[in-house]
Amino acid sequence: MKKTKIEIRLTEVQKEDIKLRAKNKSLKMSEYILNKIYENPESTNDIKDLLRFNIKELLRLKVEYLNQKKECDDANKNKKIENKLVDLDKIITTLTAMLNDEEFNF
Repeated sequence: MKKTKIEIRLTEVQKEDIKLRAKNKSLKMSEYILNKIYENPESTNDIKDLLRFNIKELLRLKVEYLNQKKECDDANKNKKIENKLVDLDKIITTLTAMLNDEEFNF
């Protein structure tokens, strides 16, 4: 059986759309985690795992943006990337604080 390689080329708009959907999914996951914490504080191990996974994915996305920023020469695009990095840092900081916060019995 012969394997066929399929190459899919995405436009910049499609790539941005995929990244925005990933970011929105991450934000929804964060909201879900917060709701679970308040509903059932005893389920902290599952919540800690979800937080760690979410933080790891956001850090991966941050590295992607940093690489894009290095490669980009356009000042406007660099400014947009910088704004995204600031947003990601805020989210990562919040999730990390949630993970380490004694108030949530972690």
